[in-house]
Amino acid sequence: MSGWAVKPDWEPIAETIADVAGPEALAALQRFCGGQRVVMPTVKRLRKVGEDHWLAVALGWETALKVADLFPMGDEVQIPLGECSAFVMRRKRLREELMKGGSANAIARAVGCHRRTVFYEKAKMKQEGLL
Repeated sequence: MSGWAVKPDWEPIAETIADVAGPEALAALQRFCGGQRVVMPTVKRLRKVGEDHWLAVALGWETALKVADLFPMGDEVQIPLGECSAFVMRRKRLREELMKGGSANAIARAVGCHRRTVFYEKAKMKQEGLL
């Protein structure tokens, strides 16, 4: 393993990025490298590589500078998938289909999941007062 400190608790970092660079920047970062472990560049490194650095490509130059300023040591972090997660997207679609109604088989076929998953999610939604 490298000499960089791995930041296992991403949530405070994600909140800080959203506060400093905006929620759009966090979402763009998650789309670009969600689910990966990356080394966040220092501002010095970012300026040296320039606009071809992956962070600048993902966020744009000015936003990348703001984010890089949060990592003065060039920390290694894991980027969460967030809303880009296939699980999150499938669950959202499943809930949308449940709101429309229909048979468990039809919903399972439309979403690409098992019919037991449909029943499980339907029970959760009832518990939450959504159905």
